[in-house]
Amino acid sequence: MPPTLIEILKEYKEKQKNKSEFVCTLEDGSIISPSSLNHKFKQILEDNNLPHIRFHDLRHSHASLLLAQGVSAKAISTRLGHSNISITMDLYSHIYEATNKELANNFDIFLKTS
Repeated sequence: MPPTLIEILKEYKEKQKNKSEFVCTLEDGSIISPSSLNHKFKQILEDNNLPHIRFHDLRHSHASLLLAQGVSAKAISTRLGHSNISITMDLYSHIYEATNKELANNFDIFLKTS
């Protein structure tokens, strides 16, 4: 996790009234069920007039942003817990194609200016 997120979670944890070992809990300290999390996420989207996406889609967005930043497929594969890099490559090949076009264009500019 990035250091900024760790600090945010630590601050949130300190403000909790319960003494659960978990950060994201219900008020009584019990663990949030996946269905409750999905329901709350859907409500947040609706309340803010945002398009409907599944909570799991955030994982895909995270991986896509990492790819766009030039993070290696191997590192992303490991981060996502894929059993091998081919799974990552198959799921995100469309992003690799866009990145490869951008790289080719950047190299073309380099060749023209050198």
